[in-house]
Amino acid sequence: GVVLTSGWLADRIGARRLLLIVIIMHACYMLISNLIEPLWNRRPVATTVLILWSMMDPTLSAASMPVLMSLCQKHVEGSQFATYMSIVNLSDLLGAFISGQLQQFFPANVIGIGCGVLIIVALITVALSLWWSRKRLRKVKIEMKP
Repeated sequence: GVVLTSGWLADRIGARRLLLIVIIMHACYMLISNLIEPLWNRRPVATTVLILWSMMDPTLSAASMPVLMSLCQKHVEGSQFATYMSIVNLSDLLGAFISGQLQQFFPANVIGIGCGVLIIVALITVALSLWWSRKRLRKVKIEMKP
Protein backbone atom coordinates (compact mmCIF):
# COMPACT_ATOMS: atom_id res chain seq x y z
CA GLY A 1 0.00 0.00 0.00
CA VAL A 2 2.89 2.35 0.78
CA VAL A 3 4.38 2.13 -2.69
CA LEU A 4 1.00 2.55 -4.37
CA THR A 5 0.11 5.72 -2.46
CA SER A 6 3.54 7.38 -2.46
CA GLY A 7 3.29 8.65 -6.05
CA TRP A 8 -0.13 10.14 -5.37
CA LEU A 9 1.13 11.77 -2.16
CA ALA A 10 4.24 13.12 -3.90
CA ASP A 11 2.03 14.70 -6.57
CA ARG A 12 -0.39 16.08 -4.00
CA ILE A 13 2.01 17.60 -1.43
CA GLY A 14 5.24 17.77 -3.40
CA ALA A 15 8.12 15.32 -3.59
CA ARG A 16 10.53 17.28 -1.40
CA ARG A 17 7.91 17.93 1.27
CA LEU A 18 6.92 14.25 1.29
CA LEU A 19 10.57 13.23 1.68
CA LEU A 20 11.00 15.67 4.56
CA ILE A 21 7.88 14.34 6.30
CA VAL A 22 8.99 10.73 5.85
CA ILE A 23 12.49 11.47 7.18
CA ILE A 24 11.04 13.20 10.26
CA MET A 25 8.65 10.26 10.78
CA HIS A 26 11.58 7.86 10.44
CA ALA A 27 13.62 9.76 13.05
CA CYS A 28 10.66 9.87 15.46
CA TYR A 29 10.03 6.16 14.94
CA MET A 30 13.68 5.30 15.61
CA LEU A 31 13.77 7.35 18.79
CA ILE A 32 10.39 6.31 20.20
CA SER A 33 10.62 2.61 19.38
CA ASN A 34 14.09 2.35 20.89
CA LEU A 35 13.27 4.41 23.98
CA ILE A 36 10.43 1.99 24.83
CA GLU A 37 12.81 -0.99 24.78
CA PRO A 38 11.62 -2.25 28.20
CA LEU A 39 8.19 -2.83 26.59
CA TRP A 40 9.53 -4.92 23.70
CA ASN A 41 8.71 -8.14 25.54
CA ARG A 42 4.97 -7.36 25.31
CA ARG A 43 3.52 -8.95 22.19
CA PRO A 44 1.35 -5.99 21.01
CA VAL A 45 4.27 -3.56 21.38
CA ALA A 46 6.72 -5.88 19.63
CA THR A 47 4.25 -6.56 16.82
CA THR A 48 3.60 -2.85 16.29
CA VAL A 49 7.31 -1.98 16.32
CA LEU A 50 8.13 -4.76 13.84
CA ILE A 51 5.26 -3.94 11.48
CA LEU A 52 6.24 -0.27 11.44
CA TRP A 53 9.90 -1.23 10.96
CA SER A 54 9.04 -3.33 7.92
CA MET A 55 7.28 -0.28 6.41
CA MET A 56 10.08 2.23 7.09
CA ASP A 57 12.52 1.17 4.36
CA PRO A 58 9.98 1.02 1.51
CA THR A 59 8.42 4.28 2.68
CA LEU A 60 11.77 6.08 2.64
CA SER A 61 12.69 4.57 -0.73
CA ALA A 62 9.32 5.47 -2.26
CA ALA A 63 9.49 9.02 -0.90
CA SER A 64 13.04 9.60 -2.12
CA MET A 65 12.54 8.24 -5.65
CA PRO A 66 10.54 11.22 -7.01
CA VAL A 67 13.22 13.61 -5.72
CA LEU A 68 16.06 11.49 -7.10
CA MET A 69 14.35 10.97 -10.45
CA SER A 70 13.85 14.73 -10.80
CA LEU A 71 17.65 15.00 -10.84
CA CYS A 72 17.92 12.63 -13.82
CA GLN A 73 19.17 13.77 -17.17
CA LYS A 74 17.07 12.98 -20.23
CA HIS A 75 17.62 9.60 -21.90
CA VAL A 76 19.54 8.08 -18.95
CA GLU A 77 16.66 7.79 -16.47
CA GLY A 78 16.72 3.99 -16.51
CA SER A 79 20.43 3.81 -15.73
CA GLN A 80 20.12 6.37 -12.96
CA PHE A 81 17.13 4.54 -11.47
CA ALA A 82 19.13 1.28 -11.48
CA THR A 83 22.00 3.11 -9.79
CA TYR A 84 19.71 4.55 -7.11
CA MET A 85 18.21 1.13 -6.41
CA SER A 86 21.69 -0.38 -6.17
CA ILE A 87 22.68 2.32 -3.69
CA VAL A 88 19.54 1.62 -1.62
CA ASN A 89 20.29 -2.11 -1.53
CA LEU A 90 23.97 -1.53 -0.75
CA SER A 91 22.98 0.84 2.06
CA ASP A 92 20.71 -1.84 3.55
CA LEU A 93 23.58 -4.33 3.56
CA LEU A 94 26.08 -1.81 4.91
CA GLY A 95 23.67 -0.79 7.68
CA ALA A 96 23.10 -4.42 8.66
CA PHE A 97 26.86 -5.04 8.74
CA ILE A 98 27.61 -1.92 10.80
CA SER A 99 24.80 -2.58 13.28
CA GLY A 100 25.97 -6.19 13.60
CA GLN A 101 29.47 -5.01 14.43
CA LEU A 102 28.18 -2.40 16.88
CA GLN A 103 26.04 -4.99 18.71
CA GLN A 104 29.26 -6.43 20.09
CA PHE A 105 29.63 -3.23 22.11
CA PHE A 106 26.14 -1.71 22.46
CA PRO A 107 22.59 -3.03 22.97
CA ALA A 108 20.25 -2.83 19.96
CA ASN A 109 18.17 0.02 21.40
CA VAL A 110 21.26 2.22 21.90
CA ILE A 111 22.20 1.69 18.26
CA GLY A 112 18.63 2.58 17.24
CA ILE A 113 18.66 5.76 19.34
CA GLY A 114 22.01 6.65 17.76
CA CYS A 115 20.46 6.18 14.30
CA GLY A 116 17.55 8.44 15.23
CA VAL A 117 19.94 11.11 16.49
CA LEU A 118 22.05 10.86 13.32
CA ILE A 119 18.93 11.30 11.16
CA ILE A 120 18.03 14.46 13.10
CA VAL A 121 21.61 15.78 12.86
CA ALA A 122 21.60 15.17 9.09
CA LEU A 123 18.24 16.94 8.75
CA ILE A 124 19.47 19.95 10.75
CA THR A 125 22.69 20.05 8.70
CA VAL A 126 20.76 20.08 5.42
CA ALA A 127 18.32 22.70 6.74
CA LEU A 128 21.16 24.97 7.89
CA SER A 129 22.98 24.46 4.59
CA LEU A 130 19.88 25.43 2.60
CA TRP A 131 19.25 28.41 4.87
CA TRP A 132 22.88 29.57 4.50
CA SER A 133 22.77 29.13 0.70
CA ARG A 134 19.56 31.16 0.41
CA LYS A 135 20.98 33.85 2.67
CA ARG A 136 24.15 34.04 0.56
CA LEU A 137 22.14 34.04 -2.68
CA ARG A 138 19.99 36.93 -1.42
CA LYS A 139 23.14 38.86 -0.50
CA VAL A 140 24.61 38.30 -3.97
CA LYS A 141 21.36 39.43 -5.64
CA ILE A 142 21.25 42.58 -3.53
CA GLU A 143 24.88 43.42 -4.35
CA MET A 144 24.28 42.88 -8.09
CA LYS A 145 21.43 45.40 -8.29
CA PRO A 146 22.61 48.71 -9.83
